[in-house]
Amino acid sequence: KQWYQRRVRAKREDHYFIMRKNISIRLSMFFSMNLSQRGYTGKIEVNHKEGSLNMQLHMPNRKTHDVKSLSGGERSFSTVCFICSLWSLMESPFRCLDEFDVFMDLYNRRITMKMLIDYSKRADVRPSQYILLTPQNLSSVPEKDKVGMKILQLDAPARFED
Repeated sequence: KQWYQRRVRAKREDHYFIMRKNISIRLSMFFSMNLSQRGYTGKIEVNHKEGSLNMQLHMPNRKTHDVKSLSGGERSFSTVCFICSLWSLMESPFRCLDEFDVFMDLYNRRITMKMLIDYSKRADVRPSQYILLTPQNLSSVPEKDKVGMKILQLDAPARFED
């Protein structure tokens, strides 16, 4: 009986390690696909033994690949790409992002909004409710992309001067 239990446990561990490796590969693949929308390439390396994750980005006309050297908008865009890659690997009834575009210029913001809207409407993604909080206006989002969206916009706060 103990021999059988050890065999079952070993088989489960084998399947677990295979599944974990496949998820890591898919995470990197989705990340690379998301980055390509901006003309970037990159990958994610997950080291399960060390419990670490290494993100590598390659941008046209750039020699450095260090994430720390990115501008605020580039860093925000790559973060959204990473989050969307994670979302591709799990199911959730709600997906929320708060102030994801604060440091983005208009170009990065437009591409990121299109990516998020397109992602939310994909047929192969299990339906979820997306909540995107931003202090920016949505003028860069074409009206045709707003179909099916409920947009709530708060008035700007009153500013008092002394």
